[in-house]
Amino acid sequence: MMTFLIVIQIIVAILVTLLVLVQEGDGGGLGSALGGSGDSMFSATGGQQFLTKVTAILFTLLVITSLAITKISHSSNKGKSLLKAEVKKEMVETKKADKKSNVSKDDAVKAEKSKSTKKSDSK
Repeated sequence: MMTFLIVIQIIVAILVTLLVLVQEGDGGGLGSALGGSGDSMFSATGGQQFLTKVTAILFTLLVITSLAITKISHSSNKGKSLLKAEVKKEMVETKKADKKSNVSKDDAVKAEKSKSTKKSDSK
């Protein structure tokens, strides 16, 4: 379901962007910049009203999919913080590494003591 919503959201976002660029505003819009005039493609009022309505509908769909994706992702995490989980995992790994290094340090200290004890015994 999440993948479906994300795909729909990407498609709607691209369509909204294209429709906004094609609409004629104060500067003439991208439609007239590409070699055509807005009047030849649509009538003066009907085409622009149609594009405005379609843009508004697609923008509303974009907002709805955004809210749905947020709701689904929040409910799937069940209030768990992803950052806290990563920090906890990192702390556990650090403690394990510290224990290993302490064990090897203890072994090195014991070995050094036993060497110095053997040297003093042999004198």
